[in-house]
Amino acid sequence: MGVTVERNHFLEQYSEKVDEAISEAIKKGCLAVEASAKQKCPVDTGNLRASIATNMVNEKVGEVGTNVEYASYVELGTKHQSAQPFLFPALEEQKGNIVKEIEKALGGNSNG
Repeated sequence: MGVTVERNHFLEQYSEKVDEAISEAIKKGCLAVEASAKQKCPVDTGNLRASIATNMVNEKVGEVGTNVEYASYVELGTKHQSAQPFLFPALEEQKGNIVKEIEKALGGNSNG
């Protein structure tokens, strides 16, 4: 004779709240990356900077990017043009803040 203790049985009532909190933390993180990328983005006409946006793919995945064709040439450079990275440095700059937001969403210590 025995009893089974399953995680899902005890966490079911918290699952939706936790998922919502993590989703919100990821969205906040993406918005911070977006803001940083816009600050770092080189400006000629302003089209590239204005096109940088956050898209929540689902509750666990967010993307920050642009649909401007030449964005990769600016970010990565070409044989004729030096790279002027703005997206990858923005993500690197915000990684710690994203982790803190997720920790905070999970009720953990977000003081570093």
